[in-house]
Parts: sequence; structure tokens; C-alpha cells
Amino acid sequence: MEENSQSPTENPQMPAAEPVIVPPEASAVPESVPAEPAADAPPAAAPEIVYPPVESAPVAAAEPAPAEAAAPEALVPEAAPAVEAEAVPAIEAAPAEAVAADAVPSAEPAAEVSSHEIKEYIWATGRRKTSVARIRLRPAGTGQIIVNGRPFEQYFTSLQQHLIVKAPLLATESLSKYDVLATASGGGLMGQAGAMCLGIARALKLAEPEFEPKLREGEFLTRDSRRKERKHYGHKGARRSFQWTKR
Repeated sequence: MEENSQSPTENPQMPAAEPVIVPPEASAVPESVPAEPAADAPPAAAPEIVYPPVESAPVAAAEPAPAEAAAPEALVPEAAPAVEAEAVPAIEAAPAEAVAADAVPSAEPAAEVSSHEIKEYIWATGRRKTSVARIRLRPAGTGQIIVNGRPFEQYFTSLQQHLIVKAPLLATESLSKYDVLATASGGGLMGQAGAMCLGIARALKLAEPEFEPKLREGEFLTRDSRRKERKHYGHKGARRSFQWTKR
């Protein structure tokens, strides 16, 4: 190969390089740029930063708390003045017999209390057929008999009914010693009179138990269980038959 005898500057195909003009100011090193420290030199100490003092806000002084009202002092009772003990005269011991006699009360017979003083009224109930009589017997009476708020002479119309009502009082001879207050209901006058007779007899037995033999003897304490018999089939009444006809 043939060596290219032409130099690159002489190559007609390549344009010639323009010369670079360096301004004088760029070539000079600025004075403000510090010189780079040497690699072997020790590191420079960091500058100490000083902060300005901070002013704190003024703190308001705390107001003193209001003093609580002082509790009233407890009233302490004054000590009672000391009383000198008086000399107690010596008591002579009484004889044992006298003490025993005073300690045991005298045995006196207790007053007997009758049933009249304990109870103001003696209650009893009498019955006869469908009648019921509620009896209140009052001791220390005058012999007054009241039936449904009326005297029994006005309430019962017949003498027989009067005798039935007074029969227990007459048998025990105590007609004038008690007052009778009765409430009668149901049935007729004969049934109510029989109910009152049984009620008065029961009340007299409670007031004076010694009256029982006399009341039993007159059968005043026995309940009369008789009553009207029912009608039966084929009869006009309980026993009555229809009239028989021969033809």
C-alpha cells in the first residue's frame, strides 16, 4: 500500500480547524474562589453556632385561693365542778325475819270475778224451721225483751208466742235479771218465737252454767228439727190423698 504522504492538515476533503481564542478574563483565576485544601491537611473545625437568647413570656402570678370559712369550734361542755362525796350514814342490817316478812305479801283471797263483769253481752243463736234468731243477753238488766227494734209484746201478736219466748227465763227465775236484744229473720212468727226460745236458753247456759239442769229438764236446749214434709207423688199433699169416688 502506498503510504498517504499527505498530512491531515493537508487533506483537501477535511476543513481546516478554526483557532480557539481564549479571552484574557477567562484565563485569570478569580480571587473569590478559595484554594482547594491539600489532601494531607487535617479537616477544618466547624464554626460554632451561637443562637440568640429566647425571651420567655411572663407568667402571671397565681392568685391565692380564698380561705375556707373556718368551721365553728365544737362546743365542749364545761366540766362539772367536782362534788365532794358526802358521807353516807351506815345502814344497820335488818334482821332476816323482818326482811322475809316484808318481801312476802300477805296472802288474801282473790275477789271472784263473775262472767257478767268480763263480758258485756252474751251471744247465742237459735233456729226453728226456717227461722233464725240472733240473741244478745245483757246482764244486770230489767227484763226488757226487744225484737227487731220493737218490744216483743208488739212484735208477737198471740199469748202463746209470748209464753214460748219467756219460757227459759221463767224456768230459771231470771226474767228480771237480764235484757234480751234479738234479731229474728225467716219463717213465720211461730218459727221465730221457737228460735228465740232456743237462743235465750243457750245464752243463759253460757251466762250461768248452773242453769243447765233446769234448761235440760224443760227441753229448752234441744233443737226442734220438725218441719213441713214434702208433697209425694199420687197424693194431694204429703199424706193427704185425693177424694175417692166409687163410680
